[in-house]
Amino acid sequence: MSISGDKFRQTSSSRWPSITIEGLFEWATKAVCAQHTTNNAIAFDLFMNNTDQAYFRRRGWNES
Repeated sequence: MSISGDKFRQTSSSRWPSITIEGLFEWATKAVCAQHTTNNAIAFDLFMNNTDQAYFRRRGWNES
């Protein structure tokens, strides 16, 4: 895209102060991937089961 960051903020800040390019991409990703949420949760569980749990404890992650 050829839109400069300053110009985008200048034209959009008055109407949509909370919209950012990153936010739009994040929203689009969530919307597109919503149907895969269950599969992602299963994949994350498998990942956690195959990962050293002590590493996350050392990093301060609490297991639920």
